[in-house]
Amino acid sequence: MSDLAVVAASVVADSDAGFEQALAAEAVTAGQSVYRTVLKTYGLANSGGAPPQTTLRGIALNNAQAGQPLRIIRTGGLDPGVDMTVGTLYVLSGNNAGGIAPDTDLVSSWVTVPLGVAVETRRLQLTIANPFDSAGIPIQSMDFSNGDNAAYLGFL
Repeated sequence: MSDLAVVAASVVADSDAGFEQALAAEAVTAGQSVYRTVLKTYGLANSGGAPPQTTLRGIALNNAQAGQPLRIIRTGGLDPGVDMTVGTLYVLSGNNAGGIAPDTDLVSSWVTVPLGVAVETRRLQLTIANPFDSAGIPIQSMDFSNGDNAAYLGFL
């Protein structure tokens, strides 16, 4: 599989969502995964990058150029504007900055950063679980390499 082909104009947060807002550090499109920079702005997250890029903060809800306000969802449900496979764990992509990928795409060079589980074909229940802090220090031990999502699903 490949990254979700998110439809930016169709990205919508559920009413139970938790939000935050700051300025974009670079051009960001609705539906892309972001991290918080040391300047407290949002840049595109990438599990194939280096900390802090691998520390997911949330998913963008609007398009923004560098220096413009960006609202992100941190918790709750999200319609990414694309059909997903129910029961699949989605993770921060290492293929494309800001991308969202199914856990079956994980490769050993990526930092495993779970975003959430598709609970409906158009609803991703976010439960962001960063394995490292922004400096790259391990927070908790997570191993999804065997394809067993049971440990993660326990967070829901």
